Formats: sequence, C-alpha cells, structure tokens
Amino acid sequence: VRVSCVSGKKEQRRDHFFIVFAADTMRVLCALAVILVTLQAVHAVSNNGSWTGVWRNDARVDDFGGLMTTCVDGTRLQGTFSAIGFVEGTTKGRNVTGTWKVGGYTDNVYGGFEWTLNADNKGFSGYYWYNDEPCVYYNWNATRLENLLNTDCQPLTTDTSLSIEGHWQAGNKDFGIDDLWICVNDKDESQFHGSYELDPRGIQAFVWGRTFDRGVSAQGSYYDNQGVEGMGIFKMTSKNTMVTYQYNVPFYADAFEDYYSPNVNRRQLNWTRIDKSSESLCNRHKNQLSFSWDGAWTDVGYSAASRFYVCTADDGSAWGVYNNFGSVVGTIKGNVFSGRFYDSGFCAACQGNFTLTLDSTFQSFSGSYVYDNQPGTKFPWTETRIDASSEASSGCATLAGGSSTLQGRWKIDANNFLDICLTPASKNDSTTGKMEGSATFDGAPVYLTGAYSQNGQLIQFNYKTETDVGVGSIRLTGTKTLIFTAWETPEEGVFIPTNFQHCLSSTERNPAYDNGQIVQVNTYDTTTTSSRCNRFSYLKNRDLDSSNPPARSAAPSIVAPLFELVLALVSLFFLF
Repeated sequence: VRVSCVSGKKEQRRDHFFIVFAADTMRVLCALAVILVTLQAVHAVSNNGSWTGVWRNDARVDDFGGLMTTCVDGTRLQGTFSAIGFVEGTTKGRNVTGTWKVGGYTDNVYGGFEWTLNADNKGFSGYYWYNDEPCVYYNWNATRLENLLNTDCQPLTTDTSLSIEGHWQAGNKDFGIDDLWICVNDKDESQFHGSYELDPRGIQAFVWGRTFDRGVSAQGSYYDNQGVEGMGIFKMTSKNTMVTYQYNVPFYADAFEDYYSPNVNRRQLNWTRIDKSSESLCNRHKNQLSFSWDGAWTDVGYSAASRFYVCTADDGSAWGVYNNFGSVVGTIKGNVFSGRFYDSGFCAACQGNFTLTLDSTFQSFSGSYVYDNQPGTKFPWTETRIDASSEASSGCATLAGGSSTLQGRWKIDANNFLDICLTPASKNDSTTGKMEGSATFDGAPVYLTGAYSQNGQLIQFNYKTETDVGVGSIRLTGTKTLIFTAWETPEEGVFIPTNFQHCLSSTERNPAYDNGQIVQVNTYDTTTTSSRCNRFSYLKNRDLDSSNPPARSAAPSIVAPLFELVLALVSLFFLF
C-alpha cells in the first residue's frame, strides 16, 4: 500500500497519477489511509503465521497476569512478559524453541520452552520447563490479541563486548538522578552484586544475583533501607543502555496474578552507562543485607536438581537439610559454619563433622567434611548460592528445640501408626542413643532400627518391609510435629539410594523418578511401649520376597504409601 500525502501540486510516478486535493481534505484522507494500513498490517500479522504479536497466557502455572509481547528479527525471537520476565528463541516455521527468565535471585526462575503456532494463527500451544529438571514439562498456551501492536519487546543486545558491570544512571536533573553500581564477581562471572540509590525517593538498596547471555542480562534480588525485599531482572538493550524491571515481592510466586495489584509496586527503569564501577561503590549499601548463610545452595554431590537449605538464628546457631537426605546442625562464627552432619541411614559412615567458609560476596562457600569412621580423610564441600530469598528458609526443617523428643506413638491416619522407642547411650548421656520403631503405611508393616542424636530430636534409620529395604531420617520440627523421609535402596547394607536420579535432558518427558518421600505427621501421643516398637521386628531376619515379586505398582513399599499420604495431606491443607 502506497500513500501520497502531497498537497498543492500534481505528482506522476511510473504512469500513475495521484489526484491533488485541497490541503484539509488531503490530511483527513491521509489519516484514514494510515489507519487502514495499520489495521491491514495487524490483520496480516494475525493471519500469516508470524510470531510477532501480543499474547495473553491461557495456561502457564506461574502466570503473573500481564501480557507478553514478542518480536522477530530473521529467525531470532525476543519478548517480554508481565514486566518481570523475557524470552529468547529461534523460530523454525510454525515452531519456536528458546529460553525464559524471570526476576529474582531465587530458585526455579529460568528454563526453556517449545511453542507451536495454532492452525488458525490466533494462538500457540507448547511447554516450558525449569533449568534443573528439563524433562518435567508444564503447559504454556497463549492467545494472540489481534488488535494490539507490540511496543515493548526490549530486544536484548547482541553486542557482548561489555557486560552489565558499570555505573549506570536513570532519570533526569529536573526529577532526580538514580544511580546503580554493578560489579561482576572476579572468581565467578555468572554472579554479580551492586548498590543503587533512587532519588528523590531516598531509596538505598543492595542487589545481587546471576548473569546470563555473556553478561548482558541478569536476575537479582534487592534489599532496601525501607525494609523492602524485592526481585528484578536486568536486560541490556545496547552496549550502553539497559532496562530493569522490579517487583517489591521477595519471590516470584508471590506475584502470580498480581500484575495490576499495587502490592507488587512494579517499576521499570531505563538506564544509561556513564562510567566504570568499583567494589567500594558496589558494596556501598551491603549493610542492607541482613543475613549471610541463609538461603538455598546447590548440592552438586547428589544432582543438579538437589538443594542444600541453610537457616540461622541470632545466637549463632545454624541448621539445614541437603537433598532431603541429610541434616546439618552447628554454629556460625564470622564467615565459618561448623558442626555435625547426618545422612539418612544407620551406619558407621552416616555422620561426621564439617567446616565451611563463606566467601566475601556471600555467594559461594568451600570447606570439607569428615566421616566419623574416617577421621584422617577430608572430603571437599563447595557450593554456590541458588536462592537468596526469605522463602528459602522453609526448606530447613528446623529442629524444635526444648525438651521434647521423638519418643512415643505418632498417628499417621486412622489406621496407621508410627511407634518410636529411644534408648540412651548411657545413664549419664541421654542426648544420643539407639532407636527402634515399627509402623504401618497403607497397612504395610515396616520395621526401623537406628540411632538418635540432638537430644532425641533427630533419628537416622534403616527400614525393612516384606518387599523393600531402605534408609531414612526423622526430624522433630515441633512439639507435636515430625518430618519423616524415606529412600529405597537396592539391598541391605547399601546406604546410597538407587533413586538419586534427576532428569538431565529433555528426551524423556515427565519420568516417574522416585526421589524419596517426605511425610509430615501432626498427631502425637507420648504413650508407647517396647512391644509396639518391636511388633514388626520379625522383618529384620526375613529375606525379601523375590521368588515371585509383585508388580512395582502393587508392592506394599514404604515409599508408595508415603506418596499417597503426601497427596492426602496436601488435599487437606487446601480444604481447610
């Protein structure tokens, strides 16, 4: 479509003559023509299979409630969604594959996706997954909004000669200048830290997180002098320009469906690089960071999907849980965390001592651990922070403290009970000792033997049923609450579960990996007897029934009933 908006003369082009109208009439017709061309362009976009457009999510688990805009340059697709995340991908006809990221120095905030344009070109359907579990897929479907043109793609720069490191400014002299100083860590360029000041609002904050795309994009969490903990995303749009999006909530799940809510206080700032940064400027407001060890860390000794959760108290005590397989209890002095670790299972090599040292950025630690039965051998223990939000503390399974112990009868449900008996190590030492227990899970008998520590609030055990053996742990998290974790092992005497498997590629979708089960029990009766605790002791001398083993799904294993119980507990939680 060609439109000539010339008035006052006759114009001839390739034998086509454009009629000259009076100036006012011509302006009106030109305006109508521009509108018509725009509508035709919108209609063409929605009907030619283009990936350029504005979309509304119809099915994505972590939907923030806003819209997504996408732009395509050749085969490169880019876009933003709900002013907190962005996508990048490669188109191939009606399909696109790529990566997504949302704000926050937290867990599960980036991954991949696959989309396919619907037959009518009015939407797409597909899947997304998290980076550490690429074979567990979730639906991501969207509808094209036909009458909207995308204006906020904010394409990521392809110039990676400079990273986000530097001194940035936003705003203007009339309304106030905002300053942001960012430093990329010397030891690990995938991490950054920094400080910013928003004028004239008087906000001073510390921010830290992860970098991506060779340093031109990043995710971070921030803590300011007004007590706000928030999350943000950083995206360089050119060598010297950057856009940031911020939500004043600590964890991305807190912003679901809240795009238009004033509670999240969304903010977009456009920055210009003006100078280099320095460590002193980047740490200018590090005092706003009120913790050091707290949060979630990688746990690479088990798998990419495993996590090590750490929590601390004001008195210097600290505790944590790794991979739901073991616990740590200790103290913190300065940047050093030392204490005892306890793996699941009852064995000579199931516990020991550890000493860990936090680096100056608070983003990684290194140290070693030693098993009690190998006092002369140190094993390295080095991890990287994966989650700096206050939400991460929920994974610590903090011990109850006080005088309560795990001794007694615990009611799992109306027909299933767990009986625990504790025997002190000596008359003078009741803080540690042996344990014996019996339980039924979905009617299947289970016998447990093991040891207790931490004044009777932590148990490591081996279990045996008529068809399975395994290891586990029990933690007292309240006067009437315990957390029971069980892992199946291939045979007796083996203390590494066969189910430390996590998907590492997207070739197998939604596999039924059995990564241990956790049950929280909330009904406690202190009265129990030794006869209750050893009522299934006959199992310890019984060979597993392997002559004609039942189908896996029908086996009365401890793990399957636990999984069903977890679902029941979750259902009750949402019911009440």
